[in-house]
Amino acid sequence: MFARILVASDGSAPARRACTVAATLAGQFHAHLTVAMVRPAPKKGSDPYLESLVPEAADGKTLTEVAEEIQKEAAALGAAGCDSVTLRGEVPDALLDWLKQKPYDLVVVGSRGLSRGQRILLGSVSLRLASEAPCPVLVVRGRFGGHVPKAAPGPRGA
Repeated sequence: MFARILVASDGSAPARRACTVAATLAGQFHAHLTVAMVRPAPKKGSDPYLESLVPEAADGKTLTEVAEEIQKEAAALGAAGCDSVTLRGEVPDALLDWLKQKPYDLVVVGSRGLSRGQRILLGSVSLRLASEAPCPVLVVRGRFGGHVPKAAPGPRGA
């Protein structure tokens, strides 16, 4: 059902929950998982390598370290493979552009639980992806206490 899954992460707690769900699904469906990290468009004279060393996640890790942790988790859960990609620009635009270039069966994204006013002022990545992505989008909301439901069994004899 899902052979290729994309998960968006910025290292935040909601994104980490989305990554756990995506890694679990990748393992259950023996799918390939891609972790997409989106950074702002580079400033003139900036060094992408040095940028990758700057801690950006809530726990002080770099996004590269976060991606490596997700890759290990996905591998341990039985994913067919896992890689990461760094995209540039505004988050929803960069993800939608990537999805136009690369086909995925599912996109997994966390939700920060913004109020209606915050969504109007700040925008909502999950809302924009859900309305414009060319594939299904799973929005992971709230806490699940570390428990991710198992996939339903397939048809008999499958």
